[in-house]
Amino acid sequence: MGPQKTSKSTQASLFLCIAVAFSIVQCRVLDDCPSNGDCGEGLYCFSCPQGFSGNRCVRSTITDQFTLVNNSLPFNKYAFLTTHNSYAIDGEPPRTGVPRVTFTNQEDNVTQQLKNGARALMLDTYDFEGDVWLCHSFGGQCHDYTAFEPAIETLREIETFLAENPSEIVTIILEDYVQAPNGLTKVFSNAGLMKYWFPVTSMPQNGQDWPLVSDMVAKNQRLLVFTSMKSKQESEGIAYQWNYMVENQYGDGGMKAGSCPNRGESSPLDDKSKSLVLVNYFRSVPMKQLTCVDNSADLINMLHTCYGAAGNRWANFVAVDYYKRSEGGGSFQAVDTLNGKLLCGCDDVHACAEQFVAAADIPTGQGKIAEECSSDADCEAGLYCFSCIADFQGSRCVRSITTNQFRLLNNSLPYNKYAYLTTHNSFAIEGSALFAAHPEAIRLTFTNQEDSITQQLNNGVRALMLDTYDLKGDVWLCHSFGGKCHDFTAFGPAINTLKEIEAFLAANPSEIVTLILEDYVEAPSGLTKVFTDAGLKKYWFPVTSMPQNGEDWPLVRDMLAKNQRLVVFTSKKSKQESEGIAYQWNFMVENQYGNNGMEAGNCRNRAESSSLDDRTKSLVLVNYFRTIPFNQFSCEDNSDYLINMLDTCHGASGNRWANFVAVDFYKRSEGGGSFQALDTLNGRLLCGCSDVQACVHGSTTACKP
Repeated sequence: MGPQKTSKSTQASLFLCIAVAFSIVQCRVLDDCPSNGDCGEGLYCFSCPQGFSGNRCVRSTITDQFTLVNNSLPFNKYAFLTTHNSYAIDGEPPRTGVPRVTFTNQEDNVTQQLKNGARALMLDTYDFEGDVWLCHSFGGQCHDYTAFEPAIETLREIETFLAENPSEIVTIILEDYVQAPNGLTKVFSNAGLMKYWFPVTSMPQNGQDWPLVSDMVAKNQRLLVFTSMKSKQESEGIAYQWNYMVENQYGDGGMKAGSCPNRGESSPLDDKSKSLVLVNYFRSVPMKQLTCVDNSADLINMLHTCYGAAGNRWANFVAVDYYKRSEGGGSFQAVDTLNGKLLCGCDDVHACAEQFVAAADIPTGQGKIAEECSSDADCEAGLYCFSCIADFQGSRCVRSITTNQFRLLNNSLPYNKYAYLTTHNSFAIEGSALFAAHPEAIRLTFTNQEDSITQQLNNGVRALMLDTYDLKGDVWLCHSFGGKCHDFTAFGPAINTLKEIEAFLAANPSEIVTLILEDYVEAPSGLTKVFTDAGLKKYWFPVTSMPQNGEDWPLVRDMLAKNQRLVVFTSKKSKQESEGIAYQWNFMVENQYGNNGMEAGNCRNRAESSSLDDRTKSLVLVNYFRTIPFNQFSCEDNSDYLINMLDTCHGASGNRWANFVAVDFYKRSEGGGSFQALDTLNGRLLCGCSDVQACVHGSTTACKP
């Protein structure tokens, strides 16, 4: 039995039930309309005489699968809308002085295509007039009457889009007839696109998965270019398309119901040594008036046919003419279908919003928290075996890692709309080696943590409190007093800890780390030097980009895309101007630390901070640790009492939930501990729920039942 045809009423009903993800107010696909203004957001008013009478609202934009689900899977696990002959646009004026005599395939310019969600562009490149031009031609030659424009003009549009949208990836598929040595390299360089180039050396050779989208974005490798000319992979470093992709027949030969043959240049569609699958669905001679029918149910049926032909693989690219023309959902619904199949096995990507939670980092395994254990091996992943003598007898499984809110939901909100686990005196670690000048020295100061900095970060800590001092002509981390560091209060040179942070950021390009410095360094540019020497300046988030009056911070995904993944605050005001390090109290409010911050029902600001309800500061930090740390009591402190304090501080902060929660001995708890506290905060911040795992994708107000 062949694939069943999707009816227009089914498409309409499907879109109506998922409209919340588009933020469409009217949400009336296929309703009658006299103008675009009568259609909801993401729709436009269109006439398809072959499909319906009159004018009706149809879709005009994609669903952003990265925002709806996430961008943490390999590139080849997503589908992308592709425009065939993207440059061959209706109404483009002749550029050669003679009338153009060739076909067109699109109505929108390339910028409009990208803004509406096209993420792959098919371009035909030729030598012409001593340059590289885009032509819809024949015989490998461009003529005055088949030329559209110099390629650099289209490439500059792409560069502008990538610059303005630092979380997006664009793929270019070239039908390439350029013979000039390094002709393509020159035009891509002149268009400013080489800084986004995804290197061919990083592409999988034998059908393996591609890098994660989040990593591609973090490294700014956001332009993939494929050429049809084999020699250019070696001569110019441009990927030869057929080494990485299979593709069905183009034109009328690719539109026969129930049949999906490969095009001549491609290996068979079921060749799994190629990780990417492209499905063409457009006529040999484009007929604009018929495209609205072509781009609807028939297109989705062909995707099912090609799925079987490709060895049960769903297409990554679906290429169409006149991409916005449809009977309702059109090519946009086709991409939703593909992403649904690829991401969660559903018929629509919106259904993945619920189911994709299973693929996220939910650290509680099968929920065996608080069960008795004799060793860590008896506990599920994300738990460890621990004894809290202040609360329960024996040893039980308790949580040991955070829920990654970015993978569970998304990273498309401002930095101040998330919460981050923070370790107080992160460097003051039990059992740390002594760095004293004389061997008989001992350390006479408190410790606040048990894990190394690397272990803290690997377990989900994303903000570190460090105390920096001048010592021995360098910057040291000390738990000291009176603004001075001594041999007996010193833990180690700051650069050692900073190099651990650099190694973590380098190995985890989708993560952000925040440092909160209690700063006693007086040496001019002392902090700048140690951060530079540790290799951290390349991740620096500039103080000039921080909101000055309580506005939202930049989006997390944009911070990642720009590689601005280290946020540093200092307690010393002068350093904002002298070293470009943000003065903490210009951007953050914080409650009292120590015992004074642990009084039930009371949440006061610390002296240096403005009032907690000061909304000119976008960030809120809640401390919850004792003046004198007692590790045996931390398991109780880090449990229900901590969550109760977060509720109290929410009210004191003008009904704002904390972004940072700072604790001692962060893994010690009665069960969920500081990790559950963080889940509570992210649930409140992201969707108003009491736990981040209750948040419904695509909604800021809905909780799972």
